[in-house]
Amino acid sequence: MRFVSALLAGLLAVSPAGAATIVQTRSLHDIFAFSAFDSSLGTLNSATVDASATLARGWYYRDDPSETTGQVSYVIDGIYNFWMNSGPVGSIAIAGADTLHLSLTSFVIFSVAPFETSATGTGSFGLNLATVSDVLPFFITGSDPYFAGGPTPDTTVFSPFTTDIFRTSGCNQGAGVISDDCQRGTITLTYDYTPSVPEPTTWAMMIVGFGLVGFAMRRRSQEPLAAS
Repeated sequence: MRFVSALLAGLLAVSPAGAATIVQTRSLHDIFAFSAFDSSLGTLNSATVDASATLARGWYYRDDPSETTGQVSYVIDGIYNFWMNSGPVGSIAIAGADTLHLSLTSFVIFSVAPFETSATGTGSFGLNLATVSDVLPFFITGSDPYFAGGPTPDTTVFSPFTTDIFRTSGCNQGAGVISDDCQRGTITLTYDYTPSVPEPTTWAMMIVGFGLVGFAMRRRSQEPLAAS
């Protein structure tokens, strides 16, 4: 009986409730919100965002009216920010580089061509557990800090033929059109938690243990009493 009890205790000791995960994936412009963690499931250990982003920015190249072609090179080294409930929650690094050969449209006093710079990035960051537990569904959105145009300090643009290069708002799908295609990517939110109920393996070990105890007690009750 002592052996059986020790065996049961050992089996239960090495079979704790395991970790579990809940994974949700959305696009940067998804109309569906993320679901909050339900604390009745167990103890939330971490809430991690794995994100990827590709963003395009619109520019214009301008030269003398007699020019019909142009060339521009760029390098981007910056960050892409993520927001939740109107507050910043994290960022990822973005980078891009390319050399573009442009066909210019000539006007009376200049020739011009729109072009795009592009950068991509991936990264991870954690969320405050209190902001995702037992709350209403929420959105996580991406934000290019230089999307609206103007000075773009994370980008270096160079042309051997002209210095007349300037930003537009959004990205150049036509002539500086703003659309969701200017910023694309995915956001995956993972909840890692410890369940509040035993895992199936733990239940199985408990059932086996109780069966062993019952069998031992039954055999003991069937042993003949020693003669006095």
